[in-house]
Amino acid sequence: MTASSRFVTSRLCWLVSLLMILLGTGLVAEAQDWRNIKNGSILPSKNYADQPFVIVLNDGTWLVLLTTGPGKEGAAGQHIVSSISKDQGQSWTPFSDIEPSLPKQRAEASWVVPFHVPSVGEEKKGRVYAFYTYNGDHVDVGRSDVIGWYAFKYTDDGGKTWGTTRYRVPVPKTELDLHNDLQGAHMRGWGIAKPFIKDGTVYICYTKIRKHLVKGGEAWIFSSSNLLTEPDSNKISWEFLPVDANNSNPLIFRTNDPIQTFPNWKGLRNPSHGLTQEEFVAVPLIKPGHLAMVNRTAMGFPAISYTQDGGQTWDGPQPLTYKPQGTRHIKQSRANTPIWRTSSGKYLLWHHFSGTKSYHQRNPAWICAGAEDAKGKIHWSQPEILLYDTNPKERMSYPDLIEQNGKFWVTETQKVIARVHQIDSEFMTKLFRWQSNNTVAKDGKKIDILPTNGAAISITMPYLPSLASNGGLTLDFWIELNSLASGQIIAQNLDDSGKGFVVQTTSDNRLEIRLNDGTHVATSNTQKGAIVAGKLQHVAVVVDGAANLISWVVDGNLLDGGEEREFGWTRFYNNMGDLNASKTLQIANKIDGRLTRFRLYNRYLMTTEISGNYRGGRKK
Repeated sequence: MTASSRFVTSRLCWLVSLLMILLGTGLVAEAQDWRNIKNGSILPSKNYADQPFVIVLNDGTWLVLLTTGPGKEGAAGQHIVSSISKDQGQSWTPFSDIEPSLPKQRAEASWVVPFHVPSVGEEKKGRVYAFYTYNGDHVDVGRSDVIGWYAFKYTDDGGKTWGTTRYRVPVPKTELDLHNDLQGAHMRGWGIAKPFIKDGTVYICYTKIRKHLVKGGEAWIFSSSNLLTEPDSNKISWEFLPVDANNSNPLIFRTNDPIQTFPNWKGLRNPSHGLTQEEFVAVPLIKPGHLAMVNRTAMGFPAISYTQDGGQTWDGPQPLTYKPQGTRHIKQSRANTPIWRTSSGKYLLWHHFSGTKSYHQRNPAWICAGAEDAKGKIHWSQPEILLYDTNPKERMSYPDLIEQNGKFWVTETQKVIARVHQIDSEFMTKLFRWQSNNTVAKDGKKIDILPTNGAAISITMPYLPSLASNGGLTLDFWIELNSLASGQIIAQNLDDSGKGFVVQTTSDNRLEIRLNDGTHVATSNTQKGAIVAGKLQHVAVVVDGAANLISWVVDGNLLDGGEEREFGWTRFYNNMGDLNASKTLQIANKIDGRLTRFRLYNRYLMTTEISGNYRGGRKK
């Protein structure tokens, strides 16, 4: 063997060894999961990066607008920029300043949201407006990024250049502004959602706030009936909604009009939802004049409002529930809760499926699909994990949805790193079938049996992929327990050392799963009252080794922790590995009741798939 061939062989052996090490740690497998945020494409930033919102131009090019700066969030010098991608977010051009960084002047420009008018500007690009909060009075009170004017600029060349002219939306001073912590001298507020079109009118959501940092918020809608057709920005008309109860003929303003004061005008809020009512995001519904709007709170749930008259008056805000006027809240931490409408008229809701009342819990990101009923109300699916970071301390928020040629992407930010992620097409197909799916999932199904009268069964245990390599499993069964006495074993593959998994009843009337890879142990149980004695129930427990989460689904509902817990899912650590133990799986061992169907999958199932199993019934 020559020296060169020995070198090649040595290098090959080294690479093979490295590959084996990576497989053992799960790093190679981790790269295969599109839901892991580290697998997204990184967006450009100077240091801080927030609200990365994307517009698809007429020629298919992407234009992202975001808030950035050399320091932390809210630091002097924060400003807004744009960048262009011609490969769907894989690479980006250097920044173009929409507003420059001017730390000494305290001229912060922040929270930019874009709006695209295809019929104005260059034929292949269209016009893109950038709306943002601008500290035009150079107020220096520490953090000043939500103080000032609501301004806009535009580009007619796809973001290559932005004009030097800055326009001002003439937002009136209202009751809140006159009683804010700046003694009414300046306004506090910002926008968090892309403008949208309904019945030929453009709508922009805006939050006014009473006190630093973000306390005492209320919703306002800025609407324009001629923004789509008027090329002269000085002639754009503006109406501010909701209208005052005594104002039957809403006033119409023009861009750059002098700011007027209306001491009795108030925005939309619910006094019972506390000080945190912010980041309002609206979407158009099917019927003329119908809109829906979601906002964050610090109550452990988001709120939703509806209007039937184009935003003049609103019903709500009320807690957001899975069914209109339902009793089960969609849990959400203090975090941005965007609602999106797709080109097909379906809806998506980003949230964190956690009732934590602070802003700390923003990982994972979950998503629900929505469908509008004949009354113009939205029904929501059970949540699915959309994105995650295996580090529980990481957070992600302020996303955007991009839809192009039947494919979907989302952006998100961790404040320093912002990314774009393509959503798996099969995932979206299954998600959008949430209402109609009534078939039993087949992919990954390794066991499907019909026990008789609850008699114990022993069956050959199939091989399970290691959780350290993004493996997973789902146990899916129909069960009726006469009592919830502890120690009733639904299924187990434990060996003499205790390695493997077991699903059993506990001393406090719950079901519990216990995982043991021979070194590490993880447990998760159902919330209080989820399992009921004397009732036939469909139960599924999902172990997701990629996201490192365990979740429970009972009778088609993903458990959320109820009133006793902030959330229903359980996180386990990255070091959990192989659960293969006994070669025999014991089912219905000493249960007081009957197990009428049992399925085992060697992968995690989506909630939508489990709902299909539930609707499919125990005999299929």
